[in-house]
Amino acid sequence: MFVHEEYNNTEYEYGGTVMNDVALLKLSEKVPRTTHVLPLCGKDFNSTGLELKLVGLGNIHPIAPITGEAKKEEPTDLRLQEVELGETTTCPKLWKGHTPVSEMEVCALGGDKQGCYGDSGGPLFPVDEEDDAMCLYGVVSYGSENCLGGVTIFMKVPYFEDWIEQTIHQNS
Repeated sequence: MFVHEEYNNTEYEYGGTVMNDVALLKLSEKVPRTTHVLPLCGKDFNSTGLELKLVGLGNIHPIAPITGEAKKEEPTDLRLQEVELGETTTCPKLWKGHTPVSEMEVCALGGDKQGCYGDSGGPLFPVDEEDDAMCLYGVVSYGSENCLGGVTIFMKVPYFEDWIEQTIHQNS
């Protein structure tokens, strides 16, 4: 596994953001491209309100805000959640105490839904309904602690394209 050399989550513990929250796995053999293996998105999407999909195995019940207790119910099948691309200035307002979204992050809004514990590392992708093309746009990084805010922060894959290519080249 190759973790980004500038990964830093200590700022998050103090109300900041997680930086460079990406890693790559080296597989023993090539994986054929299928509907379950997505290419990387080669472009950045700046369309606020763009519909995206999040897939994960995260907790499906939020953590109680008063007691801090969670009803643990992790799904056994992948779940699909529709979200939309949020404005970088709107997300911190919806999630009190959070710092602005950085250029390496993307914010997705899901109304009363969001990523939760267990979804970390899961894919975020746009779906082009016309030709059914999909690509990996984001990777779940973090969200509000109680999984209730409707805001999930993803590492923006196009931002890391150079690092991904360099890491693959150096380790192949």
